[in-house]
Amino acid sequence: MSRHIALLLRTLEGGGMQRNVVELARGLLLRGYRVEVLATEVEGGMRRQLPEAVRVRRLPPAGRAAGARALLEFGGGLGAGDRIRLRLGPVPGLFRALPALVEHLQAARPAAVVALGTQANLAALAARRRIGPSFRLLVSEHNMLSSVARNARRRFRRLYPRFVRAAYAEADAVVAVSAAVARDLERTAGLAAGRVRVIRNPVDLPRIRALARAEAPHPWTRDAAVPLLLAVGRLHWQKDFGTLLEAMARLRGRRRLRLAILGEGPERRRLERHCRRLGLGDLVLMPGFVANPYAWMARATVFVLPSRSEGYGHVLVEALACGCPVVATDCPGAPAEILGGGNYGRLVPVGDAAALARAVEATLDRPVDRTRLQERAAMLTAGDPTEAYLAALFGGDADAGEGRCDGEAAA
Repeated sequence: MSRHIALLLRTLEGGGMQRNVVELARGLLLRGYRVEVLATEVEGGMRRQLPEAVRVRRLPPAGRAAGARALLEFGGGLGAGDRIRLRLGPVPGLFRALPALVEHLQAARPAAVVALGTQANLAALAARRRIGPSFRLLVSEHNMLSSVARNARRRFRRLYPRFVRAAYAEADAVVAVSAAVARDLERTAGLAAGRVRVIRNPVDLPRIRALARAEAPHPWTRDAAVPLLLAVGRLHWQKDFGTLLEAMARLRGRRRLRLAILGEGPERRRLERHCRRLGLGDLVLMPGFVANPYAWMARATVFVLPSRSEGYGHVLVEALACGCPVVATDCPGAPAEILGGGNYGRLVPVGDAAALARAVEATLDRPVDRTRLQERAAMLTAGDPTEAYLAALFGGDADAGEGRCDGEAAA
């Protein structure tokens, strides 16, 4: 059997899903697989993190009409209005790239495709309908589907639950990155209880700890006199960094603090304007994508995750691995799961700047045992997620992936 596995996602712009791709690619290479990454946007910061042996292929988008027709294949029972809007409105990038995806998969003939994220999942399923069952297909959800659909501006995202309900049963395996995402997916898409396997994101603790010992990356990380708040993530509406800036403005009048937000994304200009309106000036740093956030995490005073929803919260586990105290929103998703209901970090309501500021102050005033946080990270990363993915894909086929690993245990 071919030992070629393709990883399909929309973009390599940095984020938790992209970190998952990097770690999964490393794990598959170590097991002797040939790995390629397929995406419509391949120039994001995470491309530089991929091992050199991983081939990256851009899927060029074609006309929107074919993509709209493919999307409508999953929309049985839609009303006339929705069907017209889907035909005339924006089409997901991976659906516009469907002809290129089909052509490549027919030529490359991978043993398996691992799709990451709803758009990639649906595109992979559409491609396999055209090609036939020549490869194993695992689809994986990384966000709370109900939250994505409820808060979406684009029509096709609001219809994701209907599309998922129509299509995911065709996949060989359905994976979620947390128990919260799995329950939400089963409920929102009408999947049978237990149909979704939980496999938490791969996290390479030895590598994180080694990178955390790198030279201090910025003067703020060397100034112990001024506490440093840190946030890491794509500058996107879902991450709600605006509320974090408002909390910072509240704290500014009570104590000396600095805030660094590492990441890039479509919300940059809005956040920069918001920062100026709040008068935060040189107290906030947004340096863009940072290849080694762990050197920051190891030196930050408090790590803050202000998200509106969070399928997993990869960065929370990474911060814990670096021994950094955490404050996070108790948002739909896995933060409460990761933090043990608040036993390993403070949880606050979503969008509440005052509560966020109070939790940060409480964390600053009552230092936590950093070793205990690192032990929690070790608990969360026990097991072997790469083996769990292979078991979900191939079962007991020794030629494809040796050994089985229960998804919940691997989580």
